[in-house]
Amino acid sequence: MKSRLAPNFMIIVVILVFLGIMVGIFFAYGLILGQSSDKPQFTLLNNSDNEYRDRISLEEAIMALRSDDFGRMARAGNYTIHYIHGEDIDTSGNAKNWVIAVKNNQSQFYFEYEDQEYRMYPWNEKNISKTLLVDEIILPEDLFVLHKAQVGMMFGDPGIKRREINLENGIYTLTITKDSPVEYFYNAYSGAGISK
Repeated sequence: MKSRLAPNFMIIVVILVFLGIMVGIFFAYGLILGQSSDKPQFTLLNNSDNEYRDRISLEEAIMALRSDDFGRMARAGNYTIHYIHGEDIDTSGNAKNWVIAVKNNQSQFYFEYEDQEYRMYPWNEKNISKTLLVDEIILPEDLFVLHKAQVGMMFGDPGIKRREINLENGIYTLTITKDSPVEYFYNAYSGAGISK
């Protein structure tokens, strides 16, 4: 009888030790996960990538405007874009939000895009500017690469309160505000700087 209990007892002891080790590993893993939960949680801008960003490119905003997912342009019919504004732009040419002035046969409206959300509201301007050929313009990220040294110098001051970019009549206007606004002008199709 003793000879049968000894091997069974040893098997039980080995199983208990193994279970104890596994419980310890899961407990330690739970502590590690618990510590990381104190960090800020970010929402993905685009579920197809793993980048956490709080700014978006003009190209993304235009794609959202054209997107069939929201059905905006399908309802609007043929349309033209006349004005673009980016707020809180960074050295990569991405902005916190983009506002695009759109005109079609039935109406004129602003399309505002920020953090994967959009809203539309009336654009009542009567003297509208020229149509922008958005497929032919240089995007802000490429414009900023062309003028990298100048942009780095403009954005490098810690006292800057506001950074915005407008596109109208084929001209980008980059406005940097510290004590007072300073404007820089660029041809939207060639990227060349313009003196005004």
